[in-house]
Amino acid sequence: MSKETYAASVETPKRSIIENIKGHLTPASPPKGVLIARDVATKLAEAAAALSALRDGEGALALSALYKEAGAEARLDDLQKQIAEQTAKVTALRAALKAAEQRDAAIIRGERANMAKMQLNAVKKALTLRDAAAEALSLSIAESVAQWKILVEQSIRAKQCNPVGGEWPAPNDDFYSVGGLRKMVAHELHRLGADPKMVTSFPGGVTDDLNNLAQPDKTPAMAPKLKANSEMVVGTLSGKIWVG
Repeated sequence: MSKETYAASVETPKRSIIENIKGHLTPASPPKGVLIARDVATKLAEAAAALSALRDGEGALALSALYKEAGAEARLDDLQKQIAEQTAKVTALRAALKAAEQRDAAIIRGERANMAKMQLNAVKKALTLRDAAAEALSLSIAESVAQWKILVEQSIRAKQCNPVGGEWPAPNDDFYSVGGLRKMVAHELHRLGADPKMVTSFPGGVTDDLNNLAQPDKTPAMAPKLKANSEMVVGTLSGKIWVG
């Protein structure tokens, strides 16, 4: 067997037109998670436009070949081969586009599922924190209610126990009446719980001064005010009581 004959016998088989076209489409393994349908659609539009341009010239060339114009038949044969190849390419691209659309739809479904999962986890976390806050707030309110009762009862009792012969030295009854104490607590709620943006303000707060509405920290604190009043009352009464 000659070298030429042997070389011909082992020559790699020629690839079909479709195989050649597939080799020039989008990569066999597109990047994971990347949408490709739009890119394939662009390639299909370009291929279809090229096919349309080839077909536009077929009629005039076929007519020339019919009337035996020199070289027309050869040119027509070549054109028709180009049309056949381009038609095969368009067909392959249409199939590729369908596959790409299905692939993209699966990616989008997956992304939406992942997003929904993350959002659900976020909902669960937020509600867990909310419920824990509700329990803690209930305990705090219960303690606050107990302290409020002591505050009111002992304020009233202090005034009721005014020593005989002593004149109660606190003309401002707000420190010893339920209404006055309630107003002081409302001011304290504003000082500690007001949100200048009015989004998360603690309920029940009332400003003592409109100038402090947006600056709740400037509201005088309740405890120091009461303590100062207590010291004034005790000191005044102590100085007026006659000791025999």
